[in-house]
Amino acid sequence: DPDDYLFYGFLSRISPLKATGQPLAIYLATPDDDPERVQEIRKDLEKYSGQVVITEIELKAYIKTVFARCGFVMRHFDLVFRLVEEELAVSSAIAFMRSTNSAWSYNVFIERFVRKRTTYDFSVIDVLKSL
Repeated sequence: DPDDYLFYGFLSRISPLKATGQPLAIYLATPDDDPERVQEIRKDLEKYSGQVVITEIELKAYIKTVFARCGFVMRHFDLVFRLVEEELAVSSAIAFMRSTNSAWSYNVFIERFVRKRTTYDFSVIDVLKSL
């Protein structure tokens, strides 16, 4: 099953990061076309990686709580959310697994490349080729 290959391939890629002892959390940025599937993947990642996994549900709730009184953020919530999500992927992530067919992933990868933050980055294709 290709999903299993990606899942275990991803886990094998983050194993060396866990060995560094750095605090590690996983942010699962996905298209929101199947929220139930995202939650299934989240539970499996938490179970098998032993790491905290955060999705857009938690990030949206956090932004809404912190900026509840900010009219600008609330009026432009979708835009603000996407910018925060992208900045999280660019600046905070130790590793970034990108889709090869996503403009969003490409933009994050290029920004990480410019900032010299791609040491542990990989694509879905990299995972599949390593199997």
